[in-house]
Amino acid sequence: MSNCKDCKKNKIVTEICDGVVCDYEIASKCVTTGALTCTGSAAGNLKDTLQAMDAKICSFAGGPQGVQGVQGIAGAAGTVGPAGLNWQGAWASGTSYDLNDAVGFGGASYYNIAPTSGTTDPATDTASWALLASQGADGVQGIQGVQGASGAGDRYLGEDYNGGIIFELYIGSDGLQHGLIVNKAETLTSWQTANAITNATRSWDGVYNTNLMTNSLAATYVNALTDGGFTDWYLPSIDELNLLYNHRFYVSPILNTGGSTLLTSTSYWSSTEVDVISANYFNFDSGNVTYTKKTFPLSVRAIRAF
Repeated sequence: MSNCKDCKKNKIVTEICDGVVCDYEIASKCVTTGALTCTGSAAGNLKDTLQAMDAKICSFAGGPQGVQGVQGIAGAAGTVGPAGLNWQGAWASGTSYDLNDAVGFGGASYYNIAPTSGTTDPATDTASWALLASQGADGVQGIQGVQGASGAGDRYLGEDYNGGIIFELYIGSDGLQHGLIVNKAETLTSWQTANAITNATRSWDGVYNTNLMTNSLAATYVNALTDGGFTDWYLPSIDELNLLYNHRFYVSPILNTGGSTLLTSTSYWSSTEVDVISANYFNFDSGNVTYTKKTFPLSVRAIRAF
């Protein structure tokens, strides 16, 4: 047996000593004998003792936790809940639907409250359908993806298209397919009937040059063409004639099959002016670019762009 440590006089505190918890401050000592036993004035009237503050009462600290008891028997099963909904997918007019069938319509979902096989949609037929979940708000727009590579398009070299034969193709800055078409016919005429400067000097832009040509039988001829229902035919620049020469492999067979005038081994006028008396032409026999007097008659073959 051992005695509790003396608690501070006149102050109610809790202390632990030798397995004993001191709850109240009194004069006498308690001993740990398996059950609380107080000596001195504590053996008398507890109320008087506490009032006299002449002894102290001690209580034992708690012992170790006991083992868990065995599990009790299972309780009785609860009642069965209400029947769930039967998802039928998207609503279809004229289809038979039974009670608790659920469908989707217009971004919302509905469940059947009265069997029906009608043709009125669930949003309108409120006698047979009740709203289950409404359509949500539109989400924020996602970021734009990277632009894919440009496709080759559906046009091809040598195609009989828009009044002529395609002899050049490319993808423009707009991402679309563009090209040049050569007319199926030609004529023999002069570049200009009387020498005069026109400033039609671009080697790459036949449209620009043709619009500047004056006193020109060649320009008059191409401007009057309406092949394919188009009126934007023009005299090719020297660079455009060079493209036609290099791609004549694609053009000549189609002209031949259609009974049109073939590209001959001859010289064709370009719309590119050299000076007041001469302009460039392209020799389809040698593949050379040179110039001659504007009043001299050469072959003229119109082209147009698309």
